[in-house]
Amino acid sequence: MTRTREEVGDLLRQVDLFADLPGERVEWLAERAEQVELEDGELFVRRGLPARHWHVLLAGGVDWLLELDGTETVVNHMDAVNYMGMTTVMAGDDTLVNGVAVGPTEVLRYTEADLFELVREEPDVLREIVRQFRPNIARAEAITRQREKLAALGELSAGLAHEINNPAAAARRAAEELGRRVDVLRGGLGGAAALGV
Repeated sequence: MTRTREEVGDLLRQVDLFADLPGERVEWLAERAEQVELEDGELFVRRGLPARHWHVLLAGGVDWLLELDGTETVVNHMDAVNYMGMTTVMAGDDTLVNGVAVGPTEVLRYTEADLFELVREEPDVLREIVRQFRPNIARAEAITRQREKLAALGELSAGLAHEINNPAAAARRAAEELGRRVDVLRGGLGGAAALGV
């Protein structure tokens, strides 16, 4: 569904980052937007590629997936209406996460040139972007630390199981041998001769 510029502007006003912008700046953002519709599960931001666009989530949701130890983990979930990807674009970094639509999703796509003009003309936007991003960094770091702890615990468990298993296996073999000898002895003297007694 293609939204009118006025509808896009009204939705942009719902984003905290843009709520206090002058009307002409919101209109400018509405004009610059590329409207994109996504299906449930559709990948629209790919990890490892240069970040050249940022987005505003108008409807639906997005899961941000980070690969940790070969497993994709949801590190953040966003619902509409929200902005995404500005800090990565500003840093000129490659994208660290995959962005996947949750349900039918609508986003506005903007270029890095749009972002640089926006923060140059509206310095409060830059301050808010930096302030909002701090919790995301802390959350990603916490998930990484938790994964590292789990990996270390797994190694410790494997080593402990090995140490426990060796004596346990020896005790099991001794018990089996003892049982075999008892069975032979119960068989009489012929059995004792078989044991070398």
